[in-house]
Amino acid sequence: MKPIIRKRKIEDSHELAHSIAVLWNETYKGILDEDFLQELFVKEKENAERLKNNLNEQPYYYVLTFPDKIIGWIYYTLNSDKYKDGAEIQALYILKEYQGKGYGRLLYNYAVNNIQKKVSKN
Repeated sequence: MKPIIRKRKIEDSHELAHSIAVLWNETYKGILDEDFLQELFVKEKENAERLKNNLNEQPYYYVLTFPDKIIGWIYYTLNSDKYKDGAEIQALYILKEYQGKGYGRLLYNYAVNNIQKKVSKN
């Protein structure tokens, strides 16, 4: 079975909020305040609602699923205030147990290809 990259859907919000809490706790432990990191678990439902509400404001937010689980995600912006004629990757995360297997590179290349297509149209 191959991993699938697709646009984030409203139905992904709860799983994504949980994955964000897990990943941030693994990645930023010892760097960010422990209480802040634990609060991500406490506020999962609230964060899922925020993800639902932001869906239309984040058109370039993609998830990587394998087989039916979200194992990573990438979010980028085009033509921001910071980069008028370019793009900026805002987030690129892969769950710890899937790191080192090329999934991050897969998401990155997917985003770069999409960005190049959009930029070349303009």
